[in-house]
Amino acid sequence: MNTFKTLIFMALLSSSSLLANNLSFSSVGLALGTSYNDYEKTNHQGSITLGNTPDKDFRTYELYATLNPVLALSKKYNMKPYLSYTYSKNDDFKNQYLLLGMNKYYSHKVLDLYAGLVLGYGQLNWKYDPVNNAKNTNVDANSFISGLQLGLDYPLDTKFSFSVNTKYLLHNYKTKLDPFDGVSSSIEHTSTLSLSLGLKYSF
Repeated sequence: MNTFKTLIFMALLSSSSLLANNLSFSSVGLALGTSYNDYEKTNHQGSITLGNTPDKDFRTYELYATLNPVLALSKKYNMKPYLSYTYSKNDDFKNQYLLLGMNKYYSHKVLDLYAGLVLGYGQLNWKYDPVNNAKNTNVDANSFISGLQLGLDYPLDTKFSFSVNTKYLLHNYKTKLDPFDGVSSSIEHTSTLSLSLGLKYSF
């Protein structure tokens, strides 16, 4: 079991433990969107020409949940724990990550606005070798993640809401390149900016 699968398993166990200790979900949701994953190529010796220019735009799918506040301070300031799993892909990569954070909610007429901080861990996987374009390879990079998010929920009825969310995440997915000519280089994906639309169900 690789590191990322282990983290998913631990997250599922943690969620079960939370429920077992009488913590309850406030809402769950599913969001679809797009993200821009910026990168830079670092040449340590000489210069490397990639077999293909990697795409920076991703299609994004997110499954998320919020928990009811349990501490007196979080109840007073309307702050709710947040957790999510995101899967993104394009023709060159697949990127998946787990996030855990805290959102502060603000009520504004019919809208619920929120802002929050998130921390997490992710894996970026190439669908081919970045130097020679060989298929069926297993080139991946892992990174811790930190960032912030902003969003709003627009109630459609007593249970369902239309949601809009944007995130700015910092990470360091570093892929080392070792071509046959001995030139050393790397590609570092440093940040992700995402925008998604979704549907949320409140309990």
